Amino acid sequence: ETWYGGDTVNLSIGQGYISVTPLQMACFVASLARGETRTTPTLVHKANAPRQKTDPIGVNPEYLKALREGMRRVVSGDKGSARFSRIEGMEYAGKTGTAQFRTPQGTRELAWFVGYAPFDNPEVAFAVLVEADELDESFAGGRHAAPIAKYMLEKWRDKKREAAQVAPKIGNLPEQ
Repeated sequence: ETWYGGDTVNLSIGQGYISVTPLQMACFVASLARGETRTTPTLVHKANAPRQKTDPIGVNPEYLKALREGMRRVVSGDKGSARFSRIEGMEYAGKTGTAQFRTPQGTRELAWFVGYAPFDNPEVAFAVLVEADELDESFAGGRHAAPIAKYMLEKWRDKKREAAQVAPKIGNLPEQ
């Protein structure tokens, strides 16, 4: 098909001819948080795994800082679309979105929320996608997907705290 200038504009805001998986979006956000071009997903934690290192993302540092700040404000800003999913004591970054796809019966919406945490020292990236139950139902990322991400991040934080409490005890075990 012919590609028009409007297609480029549409694609630049995540609309139009774009098809991605939640895992691809989580990797994209992780790369953005790290300022690098590519993130390979890790699904199983390996304590001594070397840190991934790829080429710099190649975005002007001022622009990258502004983009990250905008993502921080999505959660922590007074008018942020995910402001109701704040976590006490944890600042994180995110981006909400709504995608639509048409079926012969009507339009179905998908609520997205992607991001990373903590904001200042990213350790985890996430992507949440929730599909509307009903055709033509209004479904928004901030209202439907962000609360799930909040719950996931709270569980992640709690597991980290538990591990930190157990680690010193393990180090004091007698040698065998």
